[in-house]
Amino acid sequence: MPAAVGAVPAGDIRFLRMLEPDDRYEVAYAIARLQIAGPHARGELRPRDFAVVKVLRSEQAAREETERLNSTGRQKGCIYFYQATRLQRA
Repeated sequence: MPAAVGAVPAGDIRFLRMLEPDDRYEVAYAIARLQIAGPHARGELRPRDFAVVKVLRSEQAAREETERLNSTGRQKGCIYFYQATRLQRA
């Protein structure tokens, strides 16, 4: 049965709940690097081809840093992106 128009997929609902205020966690933004040139270009993705580079507390700062890194990283065969996540409070 197709989803209703305007319905949010279950995975998206879990993601949105992750961003709700919680005493145990704060929202953070992880910047990740994916190596796009190399052996995995032929279908072989290795763990070292992916890395979390930084975790920032501001989405704006993560967006700006991702843009900065992508301006130089593509020449090195890398792409950078950011993803909202949770940071456990101490």
